[in-house]
Amino acid sequence: MKTNYPEAKAVSREDQFRLTEAFVPIASQYGMTVKPCGEDPTLSTVGADCSGCMTVRTFERAIGRNLSVPANPNNRKECACYLTGDIGQYDTCGHLCRYCYANSNAGVVRENRKRHDPDSPLLVGHLHPDDVIHPAKQTSWIDLQMRFDFNPPENAARSLSSSVPLHLQPGP
Repeated sequence: MKTNYPEAKAVSREDQFRLTEAFVPIASQYGMTVKPCGEDPTLSTVGADCSGCMTVRTFERAIGRNLSVPANPNNRKECACYLTGDIGQYDTCGHLCRYCYANSNAGVVRENRKRHDPDSPLLVGHLHPDDVIHPAKQTSWIDLQMRFDFNPPENAARSLSSSVPLHLQPGP
């Protein structure tokens, strides 16, 4: 951000709380949650959800299944998310948002975008004979253990009620 937006200044703790107090009710009004990324966890005292953007529970709610995950990898100490990782390539996004860490040079972005080929497996350029491709280990963390869950993921209850018709028959 220092490269793209050098005039940006740190937001004081007092202003963070004032802004969060203002944003939380607005977000709530539209069914959203304020989830600050790597900020002061005491922002939760004014209604922000500081549990992390991509927590295990977030993934479970998204897929409607419980997960059995290994120990949390080494994230930044401020990061409460379960998994983090950049995808793509630096200096390739044409939006050139000034606050974004992924672009550091608009000229390089323009050159990289010229090298994009939709038929290439790469975001920029093509594979070369000396490139090394490492296969990624793919492991499912879906927990197949059945259990009673008195707090099911939100979409699980919704999908169950909308996709499984129940036919109750009176007893004898």
